[in-house]
Formats: sequence, C-alpha cells, structure tokens
Amino acid sequence: MLATLDVDYDETTLSGTGAAVVFEHWEDAMPMAEYAAKCGGIQPYVQGQVFRRELRCLIAVLEKVREPLSVLVVDGYVTLGNEPLSQRNRSSDMAFQLAWLPLAI
Repeated sequence: MLATLDVDYDETTLSGTGAAVVFEHWEDAMPMAEYAAKCGGIQPYVQGQVFRRELRCLIAVLEKVREPLSVLVVDGYVTLGNEPLSQRNRSSDMAFQLAWLPLAI
C-alpha cells in the first residue's frame, strides 16, 4: 500500500493536524482509506528541520493507519546531510528508521 501525508498547522494554538491518504496503486483514482490526527506542542517552522514541526503530527497519523504501507510520500521539506538520520534531525521520541527520497515537484 502507498500513502500520501501532509500536515496543517494552527499557529495560534501551536497545534497541527496530520493527514494520510492510503491507496493501493499509483494510478488509483480513489483512496482506500483516509486518516487524520490532531497533535499539540508543535514548534515554530524552521526550513529543512522536519522533526521540529511536522514529525510529531506525521507519527500521530501513521499510528492510526491500519493498512501495511510500503511507500510514504510526505509533503514537506527536509535538509539531508552526510550524517545518518539517526544522528541528526531527530526528535527525542523518534524510535524508528526512515529512508528519505527527496522529490522536487
């Protein structure tokens, strides 16, 4: 299964809503499922530092997804460097490994 993810923010309450749309094939016209999760305690936006703002909401919505996922497409901007992800740009509660494929659309 494939999923596309995005996050919407409320700057006044420092909260966000993560959304996931799950589909089986790239060419599907309709999703198999849709999920949303609210989260609080987001930090102000810092370009390229997805862990400060987006990651908490992305994790919250992914915890709700019931389908097995093989690909995640995240609408976001992340700065990648020479160090492994496990040593940089990670929140204290992040306990999993991610493979990042940057796309410019």
